[in-house]
Amino acid sequence: MSTDLKPRYKVIAIGLSIVIGMTQLSLTSRSNAQSLEFTFDVYTAFVPPYAQPEPDNKVSGTLVSVVSEYMKGRQLNHKITLLPWSAAYRRTELNQHALLFPVDRTPEREDAFHWIKSLAVAEYYLYGIAGTDLAAVSLDEAIASDGLVTCGTNSIQCQILTTQGFENKSIVRIEDASVQKRYELMMNGRNQYTVFDPKVYEDLTKRHGLDPNKLVKMHKISELNSYLAANKDMPTHALESLFNEPD
Repeated sequence: MSTDLKPRYKVIAIGLSIVIGMTQLSLTSRSNAQSLEFTFDVYTAFVPPYAQPEPDNKVSGTLVSVVSEYMKGRQLNHKITLLPWSAAYRRTELNQHALLFPVDRTPEREDAFHWIKSLAVAEYYLYGIAGTDLAAVSLDEAIASDGLVTCGTNSIQCQILTTQGFENKSIVRIEDASVQKRYELMMNGRNQYTVFDPKVYEDLTKRHGLDPNKLVKMHKISELNSYLAANKDMPTHALESLFNEPD
């Protein structure tokens, strides 16, 4: 009798394996589908050549195409929106399904985001007004001087200045501080220094018809990896979909 039942047990075991396998497949499919039920809000700022506005509310740039391909490769619905940097940063902090780029990765920011993909290496330089005595000093002398230095609110530039040793009383934080605005402030004698990524500075001075030689690149003060980063409280299923292998 026991020998007759063995084949039956094998059939039952095989049947159970099939049912369990189908259940797991169903749960996996359901999980993947769940991650696609929403649209990721991807925020960036006007930082050409990395990201810039185009007609019909479209956004283009060297990093925009990289991010778009990354999301499309994982079949993730997404919308890229260009905002002033401080607004893009704040919206990413408030929206659990939001991503931000290009955001520089630093120890101070490590726990503020999930770091999804490295995009580029950004270099930052201290700029001064060409032909002035304060533009011909060493970095230590610039830090010790009475010169004021501008940076954008919530930008990595302010953090870099603090790390380098500039005192808070010398740092002027400007909301939505465009290259053009900071350039004009310096030309009007409102401050003596500022910080730029040379690629962004070159592009934007050309766009706005500004003479790039009015400001001089003084000292390299940082080099950082720029990332596509996600809201730190992003739901697990959404976060996992961002790390899936591309289809």
